[in-house]
Amino acid sequence: MRIILVRHGQSTANKQRIFQGHKDYPLTEQGKKEAEELAQQMLKDNFSCSGFYSSDLTRAKGTTEILAEILGLEVTKYDERLREMNLGNRQGKNIDDLTVEEKQFGERVFEEYDLNFPGGESVNDMKKRVNESLKEIINSHNEKETILILGHGGTLYHILYHILDIFPETDEWFNNCSYNEIYRENSSDKWQLKIFNNRKL
Repeated sequence: MRIILVRHGQSTANKQRIFQGHKDYPLTEQGKKEAEELAQQMLKDNFSCSGFYSSDLTRAKGTTEILAEILGLEVTKYDERLREMNLGNRQGKNIDDLTVEEKQFGERVFEEYDLNFPGGESVNDMKKRVNESLKEIINSHNEKETILILGHGGTLYHILYHILDIFPETDEWFNNCSYNEIYRENSSDKWQLKIFNNRKL
C-alpha cells in the first residue's frame, strides 16, 4: 500500500502569520499556484489513486479541488477528523503578538499531551481523531492500492510521528503543498517513509 500525504497550499492566514487551527481561511493566489504546480507534476508522473481523502477546512478543500480537477480524480471523502489541531482561543491571533506567557503555555501544550488551549483540544485529542480516520481509510483499501490524503501540517505530523513513528530526525516542517509518501508491502510490515517534504529519503 502506498499513501501520499499532502499539505494544503498557502492560506491567507499562513501569509499573515496567523494561527489557524479550525478557523477557516481561503487559499491565496500563491496557494492556488502551488496546488496547480503540484498537480501538474503529479500528472507528469502519471499519478493515480483509488482513494482521495481531505480535511473539510477551506484551505484544504480548495487545494483538493484543484488537484482533483487537474488529475481527473474524484474525492472519496471530506473528513473533519483530518483537520488541523483546534487551537481554541489562540485561533485568529498573530504569531508575532503572543506574550511570553502565551508562548510558554503553547510550548507546554505540545509537551504535555493532555493539556489543551482554552476552548481547544489536546495533542492526545487530535491524535485520537486522526488515528481513527487513518485506520478507517487503510481498512477501506487493499494492500495494492494508492491512497491520497490531503491535510494540514499538524495532520501529517501526527500521522508520521505519533501514529506511525516514522518522522525523520529533523526540525524541518512541511512546506505548503509538500508531497510525502509512505508505503508498506504487506499489512504486517512496518510503514516506511520514502519521500518527506518533497525530498526522497
